[in-house]
Amino acid sequence: MKNEEKIISRVSLITIEEILDNVATGVYFVTPERLILYWNKGAEELTGFKESEIVGKKCFETPLKHLDDRGENLCFGRCPLVEAVEKETKVEKKVWVHTKKEGLKHILVKAIPMRDKFGNVIGAVETFDDISEYDKLEALNKKLKTLSTRDSLTNLYNKREMFNHLEKAIAAVKRGKQMYAVLLDLNNFKNVNDKCGHIEGDKVIKKISDELQSLVRKEDEVFRPRTSRFGGDEFVVIFEIDRSTDVNVMMKRIKDIKERLVVKSCAGRVTAAVGVTKIREDDNKDSILKRADKAMYESKMRNEVVFLE
Repeated sequence: MKNEEKIISRVSLITIEEILDNVATGVYFVTPERLILYWNKGAEELTGFKESEIVGKKCFETPLKHLDDRGENLCFGRCPLVEAVEKETKVEKKVWVHTKKEGLKHILVKAIPMRDKFGNVIGAVETFDDISEYDKLEALNKKLKTLSTRDSLTNLYNKREMFNHLEKAIAAVKRGKQMYAVLLDLNNFKNVNDKCGHIEGDKVIKKISDELQSLVRKEDEVFRPRTSRFGGDEFVVIFEIDRSTDVNVMMKRIKDIKERLVVKSCAGRVTAAVGVTKIREDDNKDSILKRADKAMYESKMRNEVVFLE
């Protein structure tokens, strides 16, 4: 019992400042007028600014100058500390802070209003942590996700992701949407590979995919497309049209795309055979692709866009 009493006695001698100075997180306290009264060692380590350079100044007078992702100075706008005091609630934001020697540093800020024993807000505490390493991990995760869903040559969605989009399209049809699938296959592409080699073939695939993306854009007045490379020289576009859009308008748009989807190569012109099918409620992925494939082969024979409902 005596040992426990000794430990309690020692702990009671430790001040809040001493505790906060031994944490890696940056911590500082401001009054409602934004005057900084406290700046811990963690804040010094993260920013390079000593207590003597910060305490006694209003936060907008310091060189810290928090910025948002657009580069706007939050000290004269959406300041987390001011928001916490005015709304009397915790505020959390990712911001950029100027450091003494390292330039801008990305930090996670948490501003918490502080109250006296009567419940009145008497200022706010801001804690902040360096999230640079988190940003690197987030960028890596984003890159890995892209690699898992995109075709490496064209940067279009890959075959696996196209199947996911087909599943979503079927679900959308069951909710009353009008969804369509377009299958494109390149005419004369085998001759390019045979006569000019696979490097030239890859260049043709890339040119076709770039042209397809420019012709079938996200902001297209008819389509809201998901474009993928199905494999080899085949491409799939899954899209939705408004119920007010006439099917003939849609088909004219697809015919225009077919006419413009032409690439010159060492083995002559490469064009596209285009098959279109409407996605039905009772469809599955295989049935959609089977109809689209049949329409595409008819397109090769007739040299025109073929639609199989």
